[in-house]
Amino acid sequence: MSDLVIPNLTTFLVIDDCPSILDAVKINLEQYGLKSEVLLAKDVACAKDQLKIQERKNKLVEFIICDWNMPGESGLDMLKFIRGSQNYSKIPFIILTTVSEKENIIEAIQYNVSDYIIKPWKPSELIKKINEVYNINKK
Repeated sequence: MSDLVIPNLTTFLVIDDCPSILDAVKINLEQYGLKSEVLLAKDVACAKDQLKIQERKNKLVEFIICDWNMPGESGLDMLKFIRGSQNYSKIPFIILTTVSEKENIIEAIQYNVSDYIIKPWKPSELIKKINEVYNINKK
């Protein structure tokens, strides 16, 4: 079992409209050694609210894991918002989704998604991708 290489103070934001997915990702992170805050949001609107709350606390979200298909705005909409944001444009952003069409993956890449994981996923795969993305971003 490989542990996370991310510093323990890193704040994650996980966005998915399925509560069991939110819980599973949070549990995966904790099982692999994450000791920091994991914020959960059921959709993009809630995620944007979480970002504002963190900003008011002078604490920015540092890593996002997001579904593609959700009510209201999509994960791609969130990715576009993040990449256009002054505070968040460079943070790691992983899409974790059932959407596996090549066109969707290409579109996400065009908006600088950090990585793309197709559901269902293995916990070890998620942790490996998080570590890879983190190592690339810290350079």
